[in-house]
Amino acid sequence: IQNDIPVSKLLLGPDPIRSWKNGLICFITTLCRKSISYGADSDYCFAVSDYYINMAEKKRTMQELKDLLEEIVDMYRELIEEQSLGTHSVYISKALFFIKHNLFLPLSVQEVAAHINLSSSHFSKLFLKEIGVSPSDYIEALKMKEAISMLKSGQYKILEVAEVLGYCSASHFTKRFHIYYGISPKKMLHANF
Repeated sequence: IQNDIPVSKLLLGPDPIRSWKNGLICFITTLCRKSISYGADSDYCFAVSDYYINMAEKKRTMQELKDLLEEIVDMYRELIEEQSLGTHSVYISKALFFIKHNLFLPLSVQEVAAHINLSSSHFSKLFLKEIGVSPSDYIEALKMKEAISMLKSGQYKILEVAEVLGYCSASHFTKRFHIYYGISPKKMLHANF
C-alpha cells in the first residue's frame, strides 16, 4: 500500500468526496439507531436519516460535507437530549416527542396513546404520574403557548392561528384561549400580555 494515500480513501471510497459521503452515511445510520434506542420515534428518525443521506449525496465539496456534518450532529444531539431517559420512561419520552412534533394537528390523547401502543387510560395515568398534568392539559398548554407566540409575531390572524394549531374553528379556539388565559385573543393583541 502506498504511504501517501489517506486511509479513509482506501476504506470508504475511490476518492475523498465519495469516502466522506460513505462515512457520513454510516455515521447518520448509527446516530439514527442510537436516537431510537433513547426512545425517539422510529418513523421520525428514519425520515431524518433519509433526508440527511439525500443531502449528503447532493454535496459536491469537502466544505459542504463538513458543514452538513455539523448540522447532523446538532440535529441528533437535540433529538437525543429531548429523548433522554433519565427523567421519563420510554413511553412518556416517546409521547412527549410525538406531541411536540405533531402539535399543529388536532391531536387527541387517544392518538398519542395509540402511537406508543398503550391504552388511553393506562397512558393517561402514566403521563399524569410522570409529568404532573393530564395529557390533554399538557397538549393544550403547548398549543396555547404557541398561540401566544404566533399572535405576538403579528404575522397571523386569529383564524389562521386556530387553523394552524388544529382547532375546528376560530370560535372554538377563542373559547379555549379565554378559558386558559382569562382574556380573548383579540384583547390579548391589544394588551401588554
